[in-house]
Amino acid sequence: MFKKAIQHRNAIGQKVTVDYADHNTIFQSIFPKTGIIKSKLKIDNGTFFTLELEDFFNYDGNTFKTLIVKERHYARYIGSKKRIDVHVLLPKISLNKSSYTRSEFDHAVWATIMPMS
Repeated sequence: MFKKAIQHRNAIGQKVTVDYADHNTIFQSIFPKTGIIKSKLKIDNGTFFTLELEDFFNYDGNTFKTLIVKERHYARYIGSKKRIDVHVLLPKISLNKSSYTRSEFDHAVWATIMPMS
């Protein structure tokens, strides 16, 4: 738990590349993208991160510039200097609250994030 807290603290401000991994092949043509991890979000009982991309993309009739990401595997933490497998969620609502429910997001794709520095 201590390692997770340290890695997560390092995540905010980290510039990363997000790339397609599995689950939704539409994202093979959308990714890779670069962006910055901006903040933590509480969704139900979990900790997620907002990832603000450098440019917009269109998906399912909507335009997005922010992804919501969470680690897919135990002991692999966002904020580390390694490639991390993540769940990517897309918000259905504006992100202006301190906590959310899972129903306010769509699970879009499995991806990887890799720090750029």
